[in-house]
This record gives sequence, structure tokens and C-alpha cells, in this order.
Amino acid sequence: MIVHEWRHIPGYDGYQASDDGQIRRIMDGETLNQYHHGSGYRSVSIYRTQKSRVPLVHRLVALAFLGEPPEGYQVNHKNGDKADNRLSNLEWVTPGENTRHAMKHLGIDVRGANNGMSKLAAEEVLEIRRLHATGDYTQRELARQFGISFQHANALVLRRFWQHLPRQLEKVGPSPDVAEKRNRKETK
Repeated sequence: MIVHEWRHIPGYDGYQASDDGQIRRIMDGETLNQYHHGSGYRSVSIYRTQKSRVPLVHRLVALAFLGEPPEGYQVNHKNGDKADNRLSNLEWVTPGENTRHAMKHLGIDVRGANNGMSKLAAEEVLEIRRLHATGDYTQRELARQFGISFQHANALVLRRFWQHLPRQLEKVGPSPDVAEKRNRKETK
């Protein structure tokens, strides 16, 4: 019989996490049911300060065994399986390290439009670069026109964002298809 180690979860009095990814109530020793969170992760219902919470299991296990993370760090599932919350599969990483791990080891491309935080499509990024290259538009004007911040427009023009797009696609002059889409948006 395999014996698993259980540890207190900091900030969650009355609950423990095991090294095999289980969560239990200390009061009665009951292992909590885990639910599939919409994003593929597992969560549990926990009462904390008189209110019900639904934290993600991988985060609870990491807190119990790896301690508090440095600010801005997140949990990485080493094998890419979001439901595998065993301690041996978890580590604290920066968001950039997590992204690089997903791309290198799991073949997940989170660049450009595949990034859930992306506000633009590849065609719009190319259009911003084309328009800026004409010299007729400032970064500030492009930011306003495309509904993004000046800093975002600056990073696009300087290729700090969307670096994976080939330069040869950035021909000078507006692309007719993107210009037509933008004109349709403005007339609505």
C-alpha cells in the first residue's frame, strides 16, 4: 500500500493537500470531490472565512508542498496534463517560462492570435506595420484607429510583439482586405 504525504495548505485552515494531488478536510478526514474547471484544470469547493471558494487543485498542492510563490509566478504542469496534480508534476514558474514550456515540450503555439490575451488578428498587426512604414501614420494614430494603447502599438511596430510574423509580409501601403474590414466597422 502506498502511503501519501499530507500537508497543511497555507491560507486554507482546516484543509490539507497530498503529494498525489488530493485535498481533504482535516476535521473529518474526508477527501474532497474534484470538479473539472472549464479550462481543463481541477477545482474543489472549500470554505474559507465563512465563504465558499473554488480554488484550483494544482495551486493548493503547490502551496502546501512548494510554499508561497514569488510574486507573479504560476504553476506549471510539467507533463502538460492539467488534471495531473501530483507534486512531482508541479513547479512554480514565470508566465514566460510557462509559455516557453508549452511551446517547446507540448507543441502548443501561444503566439499571436493563439494567445488568449491577444486583441488583434495577424492581418491587423501586419496592417499596423504597413501603415506605420508609409510614414503617414504615427504610432498614436494607429493605436487610436485599432483600439489599442500607444504602448501596444509601439511594441508592434518595433516587433517586440508578434515577432513570429515574417517581415516580407509587411509590404508598405494598406492592405485592401483589412482596410475594407475597418471601413465596414466604422460605418456601423
